[in-house]
Amino acid sequence: MNLLEQIKGLPEFELREIRVDGAPKNCERFVAVCEKGSLEPISVVTRRYQLLQMSEVFGRVLRAVGEDSDGEVHYYQGRAVMYVFPKDTGEIDGMRIGIAVANSVDQSSALRLQFVLSGKGARLYLPSVGRARSYRRLHVGNIGAEFAKVAEQVAAVSALWKPIIAGLSGMKSSAEDVELFKKALGKKLGQKLDGYVASYRLYHGGEMPDVWSLTLEAMKIIAQGTTARKKAGAGYRLQEKVRRLSALLLSYALDVANRGGVLKL
Repeated sequence: MNLLEQIKGLPEFELREIRVDGAPKNCERFVAVCEKGSLEPISVVTRRYQLLQMSEVFGRVLRAVGEDSDGEVHYYQGRAVMYVFPKDTGEIDGMRIGIAVANSVDQSSALRLQFVLSGKGARLYLPSVGRARSYRRLHVGNIGAEFAKVAEQVAAVSALWKPIIAGLSGMKSSAEDVELFKKALGKKLGQKLDGYVASYRLYHGGEMPDVWSLTLEAMKIIAQGTTARKKAGAGYRLQEKVRRLSALLLSYALDVANRGGVLKL
């Protein structure tokens, strides 16, 4: 299913009246946001709230970036994230670079945009480095102007991150670095990272993996550990976990390389 079809498959929403049990009339100030056809409230908003359909917002983003872009959409209970990978923006270490755009029905006029790397069984949200701000909040009224520049921005971010990743690839990790990553992953997933490091050293003459490989493996472990669960919304929750931890792990990696003199940021 292409990205446009995924967007069209998002649920539509409507505002419904709220009445507290036993009250003689509906709530005066607030209404509930529900998926169409459902009585289950997703959020509560004021009557002045202007509801925008998520499919319309994401559709406008895709048209601005280019409808020939690849990507995917993950949705759960009124929140969604869309990944868009514009054509012909190149790769970094065999991974595609694109954007993640997040929206929710209770903040439908606001979008969160971040740059991402995807491939090799992992996805990473890129933290801000220097003048390259990875995280931005945008108003939907600026979609045309902001997202028409995405391909150009992706190319600039790619040029910035290529030497950074090359530097991380050329620096060996230490036992202290592994412990730092394990702490971020948690006990169960941290044990899997231990297994990766032990296997790597076995086949590489006792050498430690480089910092970039360690980061990628940690993100693969996160993806594998979460996608094994088939609960409702697992895809969306996985992407939220990836967003939180990948930026943290990359920040660790950059700090390690900076302290080691490999990078000067």
